[in-house]
Amino acid sequence: MIKKLLKEYAASFIKLIAFILAFVLLLQFLSTYVFSKTSAFSYNNYYNKAYSFLYEPENTVQIAGIGNSNLYSAVVPMTLYENTGYTSTIISSPHQSTQLSEIFLEELLETQSPKVVILEADMLYDGQTGYDGNDNSNSLQKKISGVTQLLSSDFLQNKIQSVFSVFIFHDRWKSFDFKHYFKNIEEEKSFETIDHGYNFNNSVKAALPNDEMKPTDLVQEIDFDEKAFFGEIVSICKSKGIEVVLISVPSTHAWSYYKHNGAAQLAAEYGVDFIDFNLLYDKIGFDISQDFRDAGHHCNFSGAVKVSNYLSDYLAEKYSDILTDTRNDENYAYWRESNEAFKKEYDVA
Repeated sequence: MIKKLLKEYAASFIKLIAFILAFVLLLQFLSTYVFSKTSAFSYNNYYNKAYSFLYEPENTVQIAGIGNSNLYSAVVPMTLYENTGYTSTIISSPHQSTQLSEIFLEELLETQSPKVVILEADMLYDGQTGYDGNDNSNSLQKKISGVTQLLSSDFLQNKIQSVFSVFIFHDRWKSFDFKHYFKNIEEEKSFETIDHGYNFNNSVKAALPNDEMKPTDLVQEIDFDEKAFFGEIVSICKSKGIEVVLISVPSTHAWSYYKHNGAAQLAAEYGVDFIDFNLLYDKIGFDISQDFRDAGHHCNFSGAVKVSNYLSDYLAEKYSDILTDTRNDENYAYWRESNEAFKKEYDVA
């Protein structure tokens, strides 16, 4: 009787393991051939811009910008290239968290060896409301909450999605065409995006002045978990000799001097430079009546060019010893072609 039960349990266990293996293999097949990250921008999805770095030839990206939608609206790789010859990619998606940014960085490093990583500071405050006047960032309750967040379902979900992209792009079923997919898969693999992660928008919607940018010593603290993931990103970069620059791009809607102080403190703690463009409007000629696309949330193309021009000068001045001008390098001829295609596509000079 006992032997019979053991055999039945063993058979059931083997069937369960077989089912799990088959399910994992199915997920891997769908993630590799149907819902692959390299086809992300061929349909509408939160991550359709973020994964464009997968189309860059191996070890050709010198600068990687990582952050939320503020970043992909404000930094133009083609402007950086025109000014300096430096190659870059923007890895950005709406409300992108630091934990997801860390995952993106790890995926980038599988095929690229950037010299500089630019991180956008607004993602450190994603989900926070305005400054409440309290500093409880170091309280036991806050730290416990932070550790809980590190082990949260969101963190596990991001890790699972990074392995099985079918969970990211499952909505492709709505537009998927089996008849043409496998016929065009090689063409899709060879396609090179002209945006390099930038989200072009030429709309103009004026913003009101930001009263929260008045100088103050008060600090809006960054949550424990955000600091932890930021620290992981910096640690990964430093272990590979990659320079890190923290920036806050123009935003009258999301940014404040309280946040500026918090980001500046974090940058100083980890020994990285911090550029706050919200304090440089006059210097870069940024016009809040002309350079936003949505009343102060995100830059339009005009504003992004001004940010990118300043970044070009900064990068050339500080990192010319590790960055290479590729404008006359025939191995990077596709960047010249990409630049011309970008201008033609968006009808810009």
